[in-house]
Amino acid sequence: MSFKDSMAMTSNPNLNEWDHLYHSKHSKHSTRPEGDTVHAKNWRASVAQDMLCILSLWFKYGHLSDLHAALSVGMATIHLDNWLGVLPQLIARLNNPEPNARGLLHDLLRRIGLKHAQALMYSLTVALKSSSEERRQAALEIMTTMNMKANNPKLIEQASLVAHELVRVAILWQEK
Repeated sequence: MSFKDSMAMTSNPNLNEWDHLYHSKHSKHSTRPEGDTVHAKNWRASVAQDMLCILSLWFKYGHLSDLHAALSVGMATIHLDNWLGVLPQLIARLNNPEPNARGLLHDLLRRIGLKHAQALMYSLTVALKSSSEERRQAALEIMTTMNMKANNPKLIEQASLVAHELVRVAILWQEK
């Protein structure tokens, strides 16, 4: 079963729960998209589509142990720059209720943060202001890891300062 076939099957509303489970078990073999588009360093439309398909499988069926194992191995091979295009989708799932999917997500965000701290700072700073305690805690843990393991702590400090100032000026007087 190809990656695109598994996505089409898992999104079919006419399938019952058992059919979805069957197709999700077979989708673990298709977690590597056709070709090696997600392994390329440049961002193309096909990379964006494949990354979004991976996210769909990840957050819909990441609780299944077989798929979780396949995703763990497969995600390590995807170039970190390719995740930057789907960063808003990743940040939106920061407090995912599924522990396996959330663990993979936090590990990925930590890896991205070590290489591209400036790309994550604003989103994580906004998440620190969230009303959800889990979301705030997850953002704080990722930012702490980035600060502790950063190759360039000055960059992290400056990106954090800019992000805090952007959040501060974006808040209207009525919101304070």
